[in-house]
Parts: sequence; C-alpha cells; structure tokens
Amino acid sequence: MDKQQPVKSVSLRVLSITMVSAIIIVLWIHFIFPMVIVSGVSMMPTYTSGDFLFSTRNFTIDSLQRDDVIVFQHQGKKKLIKRVIGLPGETVSVKTTGIYINGIKYEGAFPDPAIPSGKETEFTLLPDEFYVLGDNRGASLDSRSFGPIRFDNITAKVTRPFRLFNNLKNKLERGNGYVQ
Repeated sequence: MDKQQPVKSVSLRVLSITMVSAIIIVLWIHFIFPMVIVSGVSMMPTYTSGDFLFSTRNFTIDSLQRDDVIVFQHQGKKKLIKRVIGLPGETVSVKTTGIYINGIKYEGAFPDPAIPSGKETEFTLLPDEFYVLGDNRGASLDSRSFGPIRFDNITAKVTRPFRLFNNLKNKLERGNGYVQ
C-alpha cells in the first residue's frame, strides 16, 4: 500500500494542476483575449465567414488607429466587425468619387463602391466617435448606413487571425481528405 499512496497523490496533483491551468486559460481567452468568430461576408476578402480571430479588450480611445479592425455592439444587440476609417474629430465625406477624410481621398486597400448621386453623406465625428466600413464595401452594413459609432460600443480590437483553426476550416471546406 505504501507504493500506491504516492501514485494516487501524484495523480491527484497532476489532475489539480491540469484543471487549474485549464480554468486560467479559459478565463484568459474569455476576458483578456476573447476569440471572435466571423459571420457573414462584409469583411471579405480579409476575413471570411467562420474565421477565428484573436482580439483584445486592452485598448483606449487614443490607441485605436485608422485601418484597425474592431468589434462593436450595434444597436445594443448584434456584434459587428468592421475596419476603422474615420477617427474622432475628423470629417468623413462619402461622395460619388470616393471617401474623403478631412478633404483628402482615403486610399485604403479596398475600393470604394460607386455611391449613387443623392446618397452622398458627410459626418464630422465627435470626440468619442469612429466611422467604420466593411472591407467588402458592396455588401456591408456599416457607417454609411447607420452613421458613426461611439467608443463605448466598441467591445474588442482584432489583433490577428488564429491560423490553426482557419487553416483547418479551409481544408474542411475544400474537402482535402478530412470530410467527404
């Protein structure tokens, strides 16, 4: 019996350490670096539906920059993911010829969709407001539809994609031997 007692003690200790570690990891991911799962096509081609993204809640109004990707609460219900285009205090103009920030044409990575005549808008952002757009400009519900968003509604800043899950998802979708 003397030999079994240390084995049980070591097994319980390993189990306890494993459980505590798992709880710490889950809490860390949930509260400090929450995982975001993309749903929809508004951020294509950067992110596709089902992509897993790391994000952080550790940001300030001054740390957000143009072209950052953020997650925010839309109308108190649904969470949306969009790219920051306009920063607090800037004037954002959506015209038939493109998007302008303080009178200078925004030359982002994604083309501006044609804006029909009469649908042009202009916003001068308040000190706590951001103007956001989806990367798939032709299929995105964004600030062109609902106006600027307030800093208080931003719940996370995307830091990078979680490539392991995304690569597995892509292989499953293409049928590369994983699912038939």
